[in-house]
Amino acid sequence: MAGGDIFGTGVSALLAFQSSLATTGHNVANVNTEGYSRQRVELGQKNPQFAGYGYVGRGVDVTDVRRIHSEVITQEIRNTTATASQMDTLSLMAGQLDNLVADADAGISPALQSFFDAVNDVADDPASIPARQVMISQAEALVDRFDHFEERFDVLDRNVNDTLDTSVAEINTLTSAIADLNRNIVAAKGAGGGAQPNDLLDQRDQLLVKLAEHVAVTAVEEDDGAINVFVGKGQLLVNRFSTQTMSYTRNEFDPTRYEVALTSLGNTVEVSNLVSGGKLGGALQFRDEVLDPARAALGRIAFGLSMDFNDQHSLGLDLQGDMGGDFFRVPTSAVAHSDGNAGSADIALTVVDASELTLSDYRLTYNGANVYTLVRSSDGQSTSLTIPAGSTTATVDGFQITVNTAAIAGDTFQLLPTQRGADTIDIILDDVTRIAAAAPVRGITSLANTGEGVLTAPSVIDATTYVPDTYTIAFGDSAITAVPAAGTGQPTDVTDGGVLEYELIINGYSVYTQDDGTGELTLDQLAAQINADVAQTGVRAYVDNTSNSLFLANEPGTSLPITVEERLNATTPDALEAGDQVTGYFGSVLVAAGPGSSISNSITFTAAADSYVVVDSGGTAVTSGAYTSGANIDFNGIRTAVTGNANLGDLFTIEENTSGVGDNRNALALAALRATGSLDSGTSTYQEAYSQMVAQVGSTANQADINLNAQNALLRTAKATREAISGVNLDEEAANMMRFQQAYQAAARIISVSSSLFDSLLAAVNR
Repeated sequence: MAGGDIFGTGVSALLAFQSSLATTGHNVANVNTEGYSRQRVELGQKNPQFAGYGYVGRGVDVTDVRRIHSEVITQEIRNTTATASQMDTLSLMAGQLDNLVADADAGISPALQSFFDAVNDVADDPASIPARQVMISQAEALVDRFDHFEERFDVLDRNVNDTLDTSVAEINTLTSAIADLNRNIVAAKGAGGGAQPNDLLDQRDQLLVKLAEHVAVTAVEEDDGAINVFVGKGQLLVNRFSTQTMSYTRNEFDPTRYEVALTSLGNTVEVSNLVSGGKLGGALQFRDEVLDPARAALGRIAFGLSMDFNDQHSLGLDLQGDMGGDFFRVPTSAVAHSDGNAGSADIALTVVDASELTLSDYRLTYNGANVYTLVRSSDGQSTSLTIPAGSTTATVDGFQITVNTAAIAGDTFQLLPTQRGADTIDIILDDVTRIAAAAPVRGITSLANTGEGVLTAPSVIDATTYVPDTYTIAFGDSAITAVPAAGTGQPTDVTDGGVLEYELIINGYSVYTQDDGTGELTLDQLAAQINADVAQTGVRAYVDNTSNSLFLANEPGTSLPITVEERLNATTPDALEAGDQVTGYFGSVLVAAGPGSSISNSITFTAAADSYVVVDSGGTAVTSGAYTSGANIDFNGIRTAVTGNANLGDLFTIEENTSGVGDNRNALALAALRATGSLDSGTSTYQEAYSQMVAQVGSTANQADINLNAQNALLRTAKATREAISGVNLDEEAANMMRFQQAYQAAARIISVSSSLFDSLLAAVNR
């Protein structure tokens, strides 16, 4: 019996160490197998046998073949792999865009520089035909550069589509393999009485890591060993033995753009805004956060440049004596209809103020009853708009929306104010003589002026209201600022004897008398009375009926003051009596205190002018105002200014700039657009806006590189930790093999001894 017990103990040990040797050999064989976790045989004592005097051990049992594995480290590797793969894809794609936009030779910046240099050359020699031709050629080169960028943007957009297509196919392959492994693991675990199928588990973990290279995933294990795999915000990808098909679908607004979708029970749902990590997350992040903003930024520059340049060019005069036309074709904005719309609305988008444009796209949803909701995608800001069919909204972020045909409630539209700006800008002007380098108007200062006023070169600021003519800016004093009231200039005689008259005297010369039987004069009539005696008084009156003002000016201009005297006269000596009165046109209130022949009031207007009036060639005042040195004087689409002290009667003439082939003022204004803050509410030039775009792309690419390096470092650390825990160490396995071999040999010796004892026992019995 004892021999049998020893034999059984030896056999159990032999089998246990045989398993240990086999497992060690399995470890050594898989030392280079990716994802393999080291295995270890777990041994336990057999239940002892009671022998009367105590319990005698019966050997050893193999209780488990354990996988040396840390689920925490495995999850860390999976998560870090997803983030590193996302950063790798983002870095690669953003780097390609960065190389394009930051190229010192092929970027937009050098093309802008060359174009404005050519505009400067025209300003230096506005009559030069070669300089004008170079300007047009450089404009064409700039437009070609915009177009080239748009083509490269399209290529990068297709690269995103290709990445989505490839990753989606790989994801579906991996999820199918994971579902199959789930089935095999559950079956193996059931067949093994709950024992873990270690190699299958390693294979599944490795597939999850490969899956994480394409998209971030979360795995949840069930009691039977199967796992469920989720992506995004809880979207089920693998459900035990079945999978949800991941696919790409075409964007509802743009069929050339792919989106990520999941199909479950025949229903396909877009999940692009839910998934993250891996190549999918990197490609989508690049498109949404780098490519689209860069495209919008470049489009905004195209809008700003073309609109600003056209506006200024239209204010100039070309070599044929005509006002300038459009130089560039202004880009067009896009309105995309959702493929789910039930209606066929006609909605147009028009940019009216490039300085207020943002880089965002917008969603417009029709709620019914002419009410639309406009949502800015960049920050979610919502605006409610009432737009009846056939009407146009007020300006929103620099653009207007026109509804030509109404939508159906629930219809949605994507508004892209700037996305296609670089693609649709073009040059219209191809005739060098049509470059409007000259200003349409010029100014002349009268040689007879006695003041120190200096005329600023006039320019046209609004081509739509510009009226070509010869205008005179006359400086004077504002003498009357209201229409004469009823009874002005009509004497009141308390006895009604008809012997009183009002007399107006200018610079000592009587220019007008009026008795109580004459009605009050209008400002125009009063000015006519004054101007009839200019030769005697040296004073001319100007009237602006819009402001109801009358101005006095010396003619010819002098540095002398103007004296206006108003009198109440009696036509017979001493006929005035207390209470007789008159109110003069210049504001004198004359009331007799007692008998007399006349009473008067004198008003002196100093030589320094306090006002100006602008009259056209027909003598009609077109504007007037108080004079402030250097302040703008605007009229009929023209702007000028006078600085310094102007005297009464100083004259300046604004006339058409006929034969102004050598005039370069509009060319200078065009060249100045290079340094003008035209974007971002007037704070950024075209170059600055482009530099901001380049900096943003470069910053994103650089940050992606930094994040990639950090994630790779974390991944290396996690893998090193896994290797330390789960990896196969050949030295350790060699030592284990020797140890198990010796143990195996010792177990065999036990069996040999047991056999000898048993043989001795049989021999003793047989005697």
